[in-house]
Amino acid sequence: MRRFRSKTVMLLLTALLVPSFMPADSAGSQVTMEPSAEYLRNAPEPVSEVAQIQRDWDLSLDEATRRIERQTSISDLNAVAAEMPDYSGMWIDHADGGKVVIAFTTTDPVKNAALRSLFAADSGLLEFREVQWSDRELQALYDQLSDSKAALRARGLPVASVSISESVNAIVLQVTQDLTSAQWAELNRRFPGAPLRTELVVGSPIVEAL
Repeated sequence: MRRFRSKTVMLLLTALLVPSFMPADSAGSQVTMEPSAEYLRNAPEPVSEVAQIQRDWDLSLDEATRRIERQTSISDLNAVAAEMPDYSGMWIDHADGGKVVIAFTTTDPVKNAALRSLFAADSGLLEFREVQWSDRELQALYDQLSDSKAALRARGLPVASVSISESVNAIVLQVTQDLTSAQWAELNRRFPGAPLRTELVVGSPIVEAL
């Protein structure tokens, strides 16, 4: 099962995606159709990672660059932490000065000290948080919900996609309209006790991948 992260978890790079439509011709072969001139005129300009977080978090160019470099530098640290059974994710908290946050379901000073020794930047930029759900538990819930999307839609729940949000320690359902109390009750009946959140995706049609 392919896993998607929420935008609250990882920095998303805004890219220019030009669609290519490939219908079949009369002989059954696929024919590539180029995007229209109108589409190209109205398509957004590509934005770099640095420019994206500069804009989103009102940062200077130097600070935005440092945060991108910090994000790249923690891959080895994340690989070590992710092997621990109570690991629950790692992310850059842009709202808190660009700190690197590692979440676990238990607090262990010895483990934290070992991980801190692997952190090359200022140790004040590394923070440990205790949360309820481990990464493995969230992944299992994600798989269940992803496999249940068609059934949920058949019951009238407007679920477009599912993702994991490490920063809020929950499964996020991208929905095309707000859920009613009855729809929430249906979700809670099917997934009792699960940490579920919703994110309204306005104007995004529900499309199944073929």
